[in-house]
Amino acid sequence: MNKILLSAVFLLTACDAPPARILPPTPNPITLSILPSLEPAVPALIQCSESLPDTVLFVERVPASAVVNSSADLTLWLGDPPANTGFAAPLVRDELVVVVNPVNPLEDLEIGDLRAIFSGREENWAGLIDVDSRVSVWVYPEGNELQEIFAGTVLEGSRLTSLANLAPGVEAMLEAIAADPAAIGFLPEAWLNDTVRPVQVTGVSLQVPIILLAEKEPQGNERALASCLQNREGLDLLLERYSPWEGLRGSAHPLNRP
Repeated sequence: MNKILLSAVFLLTACDAPPARILPPTPNPITLSILPSLEPAVPALIQCSESLPDTVLFVERVPASAVVNSSADLTLWLGDPPANTGFAAPLVRDELVVVVNPVNPLEDLEIGDLRAIFSGREENWAGLIDVDSRVSVWVYPEGNELQEIFAGTVLEGSRLTSLANLAPGVEAMLEAIAADPAAIGFLPEAWLNDTVRPVQVTGVSLQVPIILLAEKEPQGNERALASCLQNREGLDLLLERYSPWEGLRGSAHPLNRP
């Protein structure tokens, strides 16, 4: 009888044993470096990463000068790709916009006048509008991607005025222009809000591409992330803040150099 009872207890204990623990799959990390000026693109990056199974996206904000030394899997870049880039795929495009304080009546500028302002040859607003006030020029630090693009496109070798004020980033630029009726600066169109007013510039194009970079052609989930940014919901989110790459919308866009 005792043997029978022991056997029954053993069987009951075995039946009540907890099920074997099943470990979840190890997440696949993707590190993506992004220039601070491209912060409006982050929601699209997150949306695309969440659509990929078992993928964790780490977004690093790095200055343009640090991109070459970054160990990130992918990089979101503004402007022409750096030299010796192994892989580059265009996504959308942005545009640098010249902005003034909302009380400034200036509506448009010729490229020559814009160059004169930022080089210091035009120091008073009276030369352009019916306002007798010294121009307050705002720029970004040397090495900033926005400053490099603007200097190469607008100044064309002219020296930047030594009286220019420095804004460390786009948020600081917005605050500076909004606070000073005599201020003028520039920023990406994706950052525009009603605290500043855009000025139409004729005689020059300030459109710039937004490009996905990698050391070599992406594979696996990295490729899937890149594809999402060029198609489907990722591209739709990007186009809420940026302009379409020519010929991109409505057709498959290959992952290759532009």
